[in-house]
Amino acid sequence: MTQKKSSKATGLNGTYYCSKTREYYIFKSDHTGSFVTGSVSSKFRWSLKGSFVILTYSNGGKTELQYNRSSDYLLENSSMLGTLLYEKRKSR
Repeated sequence: MTQKKSSKATGLNGTYYCSKTREYYIFKSDHTGSFVTGSVSSKFRWSLKGSFVILTYSNGGKTELQYNRSSDYLLENSSMLGTLLYEKRKSR
């Protein structure tokens, strides 16, 4: 049963890019990842709760992203920029 749950979560693995802000999230199969903006990178641990991805940063901060599993994109609600769309980059 644990294996089945894990395989669902691994669909999230990869890089998600926002063309509006030129930032991206990187999700790894070990439930760690990075948020990259410019030359700055912030590390986080992630968990999938239904259609939401919960990110817990190493500094203790938290972010919640909406995950669209069928279309492979993330939505982030920003108080300054509105809703940001992060699309999954295809592997090369």
